[in-house]
Amino acid sequence: MARSLLLRLLGTLQPGGPLFGHSPDYGYFQFGAIWYGDELWGNRYDYIYDFNGDGAVNDYDWLWVQDNIKGMERAYFLPWTPAEHPEYGTVECGGTNPKFWSQNPPAGLYLKLAVEAQNRFNLMLAKQLPKLEFTEVNVKANADGSRTITATVTNNGFLPDALKQAWLVKMVRQSTARITLDGLKLASGESGTKTIGFFAGALPENPLDRPFTDIDSPTWERSKTVSWTVTGTGTATIEFLSTRGGVISTTVDLK
Repeated sequence: MARSLLLRLLGTLQPGGPLFGHSPDYGYFQFGAIWYGDELWGNRYDYIYDFNGDGAVNDYDWLWVQDNIKGMERAYFLPWTPAEHPEYGTVECGGTNPKFWSQNPPAGLYLKLAVEAQNRFNLMLAKQLPKLEFTEVNVKANADGSRTITATVTNNGFLPDALKQAWLVKMVRQSTARITLDGLKLASGESGTKTIGFFAGALPENPLDRPFTDIDSPTWERSKTVSWTVTGTGTATIEFLSTRGGVISTTVDLK
């Protein structure tokens, strides 16, 4: 946030413009997706401790890792090697290799730690996805002998089933509700497929900047209720279809 404010003050960042210019920007602005550029194994200091007990985590502890952890040999310090310099003659090259950790995954027992942490992160992301579920399905008998089937679906997930940006760049379609009949018939003039817009999620929105629901049409709520009037007896299959929320279905038997 501080970097964004600084760039705005300098005039190098326009409101709504990309900030970094790498994959998260591309994913959001072109696909309307929340996109992570993830440094999979994190900071090297997540894996090193005060091995020699001197009260500090420093290069001496990295030397211990290099000498004692299988797979980490020559990982952080390169041996001093003689070389010829055109001006200074024979010199030695070596020492700290600061790029090793950023360009190579951890080895040995550290690889297991990195994979476990990444798995926890991936599972956390999966739990944020939209989750459409039927919360109510009922049938009401009408005076003319027809019956009205009503279904309510709620997004019990954290994220909405689409971001506003995805709708603006036409990467998603509005969600629909569809009924398929076997033996039953729809009432005259009734459509079997109905457009219902998008589902909001549990993610709270800032009233000053509403990235998910600030669209005049369609409207966004966490729950959608759709009804159809049918005649006869048979089976009705109800489906709710969302580009990013998936497809859920249920069946109703009318006798």
